[in-house]
Amino acid sequence: MPTSATDLNRQSRSLQGARRHKGWSQSRLAAALEQAARALGHSNDLPTGGRQTLTQYISYFENGKRAVPDRLKPIFCEAFQATAQDLGLDSPRPGHSNAEL
Repeated sequence: MPTSATDLNRQSRSLQGARRHKGWSQSRLAAALEQAARALGHSNDLPTGGRQTLTQYISYFENGKRAVPDRLKPIFCEAFQATAQDLGLDSPRPGHSNAEL
């Protein structure tokens, strides 16, 4: 079952707020995600296509078009040094699942 609109809205607001709080552009966040993925040994979990593709995904996540897939959640948490709950990435309500890219 896809993530609800309410869950996507909460996630998008939380992610966008966290990025803006850091003063980062989406491109700067993409660089931080790449660095975090390397630190965690999860570089293979990032989308193929490089930073431009990753920046596009960030836009999808922040605009509520897609939920952050489970494989990327630890990378976002590491990049922001925040919890999944802080970023709106905690598990959706029962009966809902995260959309995968």
